[in-house]
Parts: sequence; C-alpha cells; structure tokens
Amino acid sequence: MSRFISAFILCGLALMSLESLACECEEGGVGDLPVNAAFADVPANAKKAPGWRSSYANLTPVPVTEMLDGDALDDMDFMLLTDALEYSEAYLAGLNDSSATIAGRKVAAADVRRVLELLRRQVADGGQVDVAFIDAHFQAYRTRPAGESGKSTGYFEPVVPARLERSEAFNWPIYGPPQPRKKPEDTREQIVFDGSLEGRAEAIAYLPTPVDVSILHIQGSAVLDLGDGTIGRVNYHSANGHPYRAIGRKLLDVIPRGEMSIQSIKQYLLDHPSRWREVLSYDASYVFLRKVGAGPIGTIQQVVTSERSIAVDQREVPLGALCFVRIPSLGIGRLVLAQDTGGAIKGPGRL
Repeated sequence: MSRFISAFILCGLALMSLESLACECEEGGVGDLPVNAAFADVPANAKKAPGWRSSYANLTPVPVTEMLDGDALDDMDFMLLTDALEYSEAYLAGLNDSSATIAGRKVAAADVRRVLELLRRQVADGGQVDVAFIDAHFQAYRTRPAGESGKSTGYFEPVVPARLERSEAFNWPIYGPPQPRKKPEDTREQIVFDGSLEGRAEAIAYLPTPVDVSILHIQGSAVLDLGDGTIGRVNYHSANGHPYRAIGRKLLDVIPRGEMSIQSIKQYLLDHPSRWREVLSYDASYVFLRKVGAGPIGTIQQVVTSERSIAVDQREVPLGALCFVRIPSLGIGRLVLAQDTGGAIKGPGRL
C-alpha cells in the first residue's frame, strides 16, 4: 500500500523525526504458537548493524510547529512507543563514539540515545509529552523541499507454510549464505532450478513452490508455519550480488498493468507451472536468509514494532532516529522510529 506524505526529521540534543507510515507486522494467527527449537536460541542481533554516514546533507531545519502543521503530536497511545524507543537506544549504544553532521551541526549518537531514553522515561512515568516537550528537546528537519510530498509503503510479516524436511509437497529450499562465498554467487536459475547450492549452503526449510521462495525473497522476512504446531522466523541475511529485476515485466502480456500485484503474479504462476523457470529466472538476484528467534528484525538488528517502526533510506536519515509521520489521507500523525531499510526505499521523503 502506497500513500503520499509530507516529510520531516527531528533532531535536538541530538535526535530526529520524520513523517511516514509505520509498519504493520501481522502473523496470520500463528503468533501464539511456540518457536521451533531449531530457531528458538538464535539471537535477534546476531548480525552486525550498519553505522551512520558522516553527514546527511538533504535535511533542512524547521520549527516543530511547522512540522506538525496544526496536527496533534500523536494519534496513538504513547505507551506503545516505549518498546520502539528502547530498541533504538540499544542500536545507538552500539555506535559508541559515532557522530554525523546534520545541516552543519555535529550530532553524536550518544546524545541521540540519551534523549530517546529521556522521552521513553517520560512516557513510562506518565509524564506529559506534548509539543512543548518535543520543542524543548528536539530540532525538526524537513527531508524534502517545502511543498513536496513523499511516498510511504506499508509492509507486514507474511506467514508461509514450510517444512524442515524435504518431501514431494515441500520440495523447494530456502538457503542460508553459502560457504565459501563467491562474487557474484550463482543466479536464481542456477540455485533454484539446477540445485547449484546443494552441499554448500544450509537449507533452512522447504516451501511448496519456487513461486513461494521468490515472494519470500521480495518480502525479506517471514514466519514459517512448520506444520507441527511450531513456527520459525527467517530474515534477510545477504544477496547473491546480481541486480534485482521485477518478474512482473515478464507477465505484462497476460496480466494488465493495472491489475499487476504480488497476488496476481502468484496466482498466474501457480496456474502455469510450465512457466516457472522462464519467469522466475528473469530475476537473477537471490536472497540468502537467516534464522531468527524473534522478529521481524529491522536493519538496526532489533525487533521492529508494529505501527511504530519505519523503513528509511539510510543515506538520507540516520538509523535509530525518532521520526514524525503524517499521512492525511489515512488520518495518521505520530512519532515513529527509523529502524529498517528496503530495496524500494530510496531517496528523501521515501518511507
């Protein structure tokens, strides 16, 4: 789902805030199932999180009142913000002495962490969090030129049927990173249809069709319904080094552009298995996954929070930053945290 938005960032004693759509993470009714032992002990932050850039040049200081433009500070219960704040604090603590130049001002990650902690304690203690509080501790920054709107995409955590053992019904593996690594790795066609990674990479689980594998790669993370009353989670680890190409381009002759979606692509391919190799191999890129015990996991290597985490272009917005989102068409205006990235999230004001 894409919506047009306006875009800002906040930064004070060193903190930031922006406008966008927070992510929704849904588990399709399996959230109460226990995690399979093969996944349970895998720490969420087993992968190193990226740091900050040295500078963020496309941010323009503005008054907090301009950022809000007459809207309320938040349209949700502030208590739902505390988990997301804590996850950003944990990420920022790992940046040690890192700092960045924002609109000519040096901002230290340690200062950002301290002001996030201040906000979290204020919320947890039932203290007043209003425009005056934000104005006293934060500087707002616009991410795009005045009058221009940004664009936001909502996302969720899909539930995918899978099995830990290969069978006729579940015959298509999803792989962890191969060892040793090559640059570039084999193409999707070689990996999926020729089995080129067998014996060189862990098959984490098996899915019903290669269509399911491709769609999971597009999503980047998923809950695996393992069919035995347990679940597992997988998350993006790395890719094979080949550029991504949208397979929908191969289907414009059979699916009208206005009807093109992941759902319509999947249904067509499930109805036409003879085209699997041709269509899916059009995208040579392949995503290697990793097991995670909790999730979904954002780029900051912390669990993302429903309605409070957003994906940003980390070249434009420092990860971990407190952000403000406003989407008038949805009646959304709230504080969120920049905790993830995405292949389609590129440029200022894109969330």
